[in-house]
Amino acid sequence: MGKEVNMNDKPIITYIYMGICITFFAFLNIFNHTSIIDLITYGAKTNFMIVDYKFWYLVTPMFMHASISHIATNMISLYFIGPFTESFLGTKKYIMFIFFTGILSTIGSFIFSDYVSLGASGVIFAFLGIHLFLFIEYRERYTELFGTQVLKILALNLVFTFVYNKIDVSGHIFGLLAGMSFMAISNINKNKLKQMLGYAFVVFMLIGFTYKFYTYKYSEDYFQFKGYYLNQTGNTKELNELMKQYEQR
Repeated sequence: MGKEVNMNDKPIITYIYMGICITFFAFLNIFNHTSIIDLITYGAKTNFMIVDYKFWYLVTPMFMHASISHIATNMISLYFIGPFTESFLGTKKYIMFIFFTGILSTIGSFIFSDYVSLGASGVIFAFLGIHLFLFIEYRERYTELFGTQVLKILALNLVFTFVYNKIDVSGHIFGLLAGMSFMAISNINKNKLKQMLGYAFVVFMLIGFTYKFYTYKYSEDYFQFKGYYLNQTGNTKELNELMKQYEQR
C-alpha cells in the first residue's frame, strides 16, 4: 500500500480527542445540562444556530454525546479504530482529518436533516471510509494486512444506521464519504481521477451548504425551532424580534 505504519507510536491525538469528548460529557452531566435545550445551547448541531452565523456549531457536535451508551459506544470505536488511522496519517494530517471529516459530516446533516444531532459518529464513519478507500485502491494488499474484519464492521454499522430510527443517517453517510474524500485528495493517493472526485465531493458539499443556508434562513422550520428555543430559554426580547421578522416575510 506504499506506506509503513508504526503501531508502536502512542496515539496521542486519539486520546486527546477521547479526553475532550469525555470531559465535555462529564461537564454536561455534573451540572445537569442534558436537556435538548441545554444541548443546543452548548453546541449540538442545530440548523437555526448555523444560519445565524454561529459557525462553531459545525465543529462542536463532534465532541458532544447525549447518553452513557452513546459516548461509550463511540469511545470504544475510537479506541480501537483511531490508533491505526493516526499512525497511518501522521499527527498533523490526522488532526486535519478529524476536523475535515467532522465538519463535512455536520454539513451533510445540516443539508439533509433539520433535527438536532451530536456525537463523534461522523468521524468514526470517516475512519471506516479510509478502510473502504484502501480496500478499493489496494484490494489484495489490504486483504493480506487486515482481512475483511473492518469491512464487516462497516457493513454492520451501515445496517444499524438505517435500521435504528434515532441515528443521524446523513451525518454517518457523509462522514464515510468525507473519509474517502480525504484519502482521495491527499498525497497518499496518486490516482488523479480519484483526486478530482475527492475535490468534486468537497465542492458539492459547499454548494449544498450555501443553498441550504440561504433557503433555510426564513423557512417555517427556522422560525418554529428558533421560536421554541427562545421561548424555552426565556429570551423574550429576541423572541419578539423573531415574531416581527416572521410577520414581515
